[in-house]
Amino acid sequence: MLEQAIQFLKTISNTKKRYGLDVLDLCQIEGRKVAFHSTCTDGIVSATIIKSIENAEIFIPLDYWILKQEILRKYLSLINWYALVDLEPFNKKIIELFVDHHISSIGKPIQSKKVHMDIGKDGPSAAYVLLNTYSLLKEIPSHLKQLVNISKVTDTASYNISAPVEPINQNDKKLNFDKQIWLLEDACKSCLNVSQNIAMVELLSEKGFNGLFSYDIIRRVNYHRKKRKYYLNYAEKIEREDLMILINPPDAMAQDTIVSKLLENPRTTVTCSLIETQSGVKISLRRSKIIEKKNPELTERIRLDKLAGLMEGGGHPAAAGAISNNLFNAIQTITDWSKNFNFAIKKVNVRAEIKPFK
Repeated sequence: MLEQAIQFLKTISNTKKRYGLDVLDLCQIEGRKVAFHSTCTDGIVSATIIKSIENAEIFIPLDYWILKQEILRKYLSLINWYALVDLEPFNKKIIELFVDHHISSIGKPIQSKKVHMDIGKDGPSAAYVLLNTYSLLKEIPSHLKQLVNISKVTDTASYNISAPVEPINQNDKKLNFDKQIWLLEDACKSCLNVSQNIAMVELLSEKGFNGLFSYDIIRRVNYHRKKRKYYLNYAEKIEREDLMILINPPDAMAQDTIVSKLLENPRTTVTCSLIETQSGVKISLRRSKIIEKKNPELTERIRLDKLAGLMEGGGHPAAAGAISNNLFNAIQTITDWSKNFNFAIKKVNVRAEIKPFK
């Protein structure tokens, strides 16, 4: 089965191929293995907590595109995992620890000796669920509590300030909490390969938030923010409708920046970002926080986790993800779903209108 997984990875794009092969290499190492959601603040902070408190040695960052590939999922499901955090329960063998907070995981079989799962207000992040569990048993270091408080904001997108575009100074260590949130978020989002994800877990477990002020991290964050400014200038020109369907380039920064900007305007209720890849169309769904305050009754009906479920995905009511075979099917499913709300729809082919950032 390992050989099948390797042969499959050799057929896809170079970036994902390298990522997948690195994951498979780590799976061959003996020791307590922890799988966590990659390039995600909550996933990385959750892994940091486990590294600091549990006796686990091998940390393996997984993105959902890996778990959506049948050959890779089948292989990974048979690994002797120690823990899964901030991921759906994909394991077949019984593990020691499972931690999650996604509503879409409810009802799925969880093969774990210990299960820690809360959703909604009780589970704003997997790291928060994990910290609450450990705090009943021992005193938690303050640097971990700081990271968890940030994850509660990033994973619910409860930001008080807009995503920053200004560079950060390596010596500017007296940031207020809102700026701390964005520094950690940008540092985690800029982890683009397996080694960077693992290095971030090690850095945060050793030094906490202050570890982010290293030269390499600050340089990466500032490049990340330069890209954000480029895509923000484009996003400001887009006309809004109730539901925005965006065909985005394969750049997470383009997606995140454009979606965030659109949802700042009360005109837009839902954004659906579609990114074509060799293995299908990656779909990211987001609901406006403005509508949550203006119309709670309508908000209760706009369940993006259920829309994602129509496309073999899941997540939270306000933020979810999915995969589709092609753009036509994805757009058709989203359009049919939107008829329940009489949404006006606007489709924007971002990848055709904007040049990639260089």
